[in-house]
Amino acid sequence: KTLPDKAFQSIPIPTSRCVRVLEHKVRLQYKKLSPEVIRYELQKLQVSILKDEKTHKQYVLPSRASQHAKKILEALGYKWNDTPYPIPTKPPK
Repeated sequence: KTLPDKAFQSIPIPTSRCVRVLEHKVRLQYKKLSPEVIRYELQKLQVSILKDEKTHKQYVLPSRASQHAKKILEALGYKWNDTPYPIPTKPPK
């Protein structure tokens, strides 16, 4: 099924508002960055999941975040950690 035309017309409005709110928060808490810079910095952030074949433990290996990316995330209330860490496993039942 496809969405009605009215749904497609309403999608950009909330998205553009979110971008403006984010841009404003970053400007207040860090410095003025364009929406393109914000998008670029956030797109560079990644994590890889590594699995130890012997122990079957999994680890998160985050990418290194730039200063801009860290400040953008701080404006949203998040903290980026560049240090790898284990994924907690549930104890067997």
